[in-house]
Amino acid sequence: MGFGDFLKAAGGAVLNQMDKKKERITMYRDRADSYSDSELLSKIRYASGDEKQGYILAAKRRGLL
Repeated sequence: MGFGDFLKAAGGAVLNQMDKKKERITMYRDRADSYSDSELLSKIRYASGDEKQGYILAAKRRGLL
């Protein structure tokens, strides 16, 4: 296994992590559809990471941000 194979494997792992992150953000964004505007803004205030990013996307889609 040469260095090129190592780089391919590492690159694949990074892409896989990015896909999972995108899926989590989309999950939270879709979950936010069931929240009222005030609930969503409260969730944004107290959430962190992927959860917060998903809620921010949902709020932008609604025109709250």
